[in-house]
Amino acid sequence: MLVSFPDDHYIDHIVPESAKSHDVSNEILSIITEYKSESTIRAVVCDSTAVNTGKHNGVIRKLELSLQRPLQWLIFMLHTNELPFRKLLEAVCGRTTGPKSSECNLEGYVDFHPQQKEIIKFQPIKGQVVHIEESVVCDLSADQLYLYRICHLVQSGSKVEKSYVSYLETAQPGTISHARWLN
Repeated sequence: MLVSFPDDHYIDHIVPESAKSHDVSNEILSIITEYKSESTIRAVVCDSTAVNTGKHNGVIRKLELSLQRPLQWLIFMLHTNELPFRKLLEAVCGRTTGPKSSECNLEGYVDFHPQQKEIIKFQPIKGQVVHIEESVVCDLSADQLYLYRICHLVQSGSKVEKSYVSYLETAQPGTISHARWLN
């Protein structure tokens, strides 16, 4: 998703042909060119995957080379927390052999089924997740849609749309995977 700062104006989003840095950087560069932002882009915000941050062939480096100037790298480092949690899950559930290979039932460690708990009324917490067009929502992965709707639920409190609550009551974010965030 490409956003203009500081006013948080949504510009466009891309779905590259592949997750390779060449394809991702070319797609982003085409949007930058289309909006004539070559001279005004100052920074790139992204997660810390090697595809984005590689010092020779990462997306940001490829953008810098194409624009012939350095950019500010604003890297989302929360993913570095995943490795300790992965080790914790391995200690609790055992090693996995792939993204969907865990047979661990984390629900067995609690005395209730998470989906049997109703969503309680609570005070909203201010946030900055804006409503996006339905055409963009349709392009979100299951994980992204789940996170998007949870954010709106937290921001709206008990005033949230009923469709969000019913969705979240039955939604399944999916299996735990070390590589999950790459997708």
